[in-house]
Amino acid sequence: MSQSRRLLGVVMDPIESIKPKKDSTLAMLLAAQRKGWDIGDVTVDVDYEPAQRGSPTRFRMVVNFPKELPEEQRERLMQIGAKCPVHRVLEGEVMFEETVELV
Repeated sequence: MSQSRRLLGVVMDPIESIKPKKDSTLAMLLAAQRKGWDIGDVTVDVDYEPAQRGSPTRFRMVVNFPKELPEEQRERLMQIGAKCPVHRVLEGEVMFEETVELV
């Protein structure tokens, strides 16, 4: 792979419109940029299945890396994607603490 410089612009979404595909991909791209890795074209496809009674919400995420990308870089980028804040929130147990305030 040839060395190339890539510029990255970031636009953050409001929390109510979380997009795990976009946030995991951004985490991977930023990590690759910090490490100086030329990762080529990376695409991520996500299927979303809302929770049904008795079963959790499901996200099926397929990350497409160029076949030339070394296995150790692919593995590291997948670890980084799984640690992105949105991924961790969606994967972990979520609890709501609700109160009422009168104003």
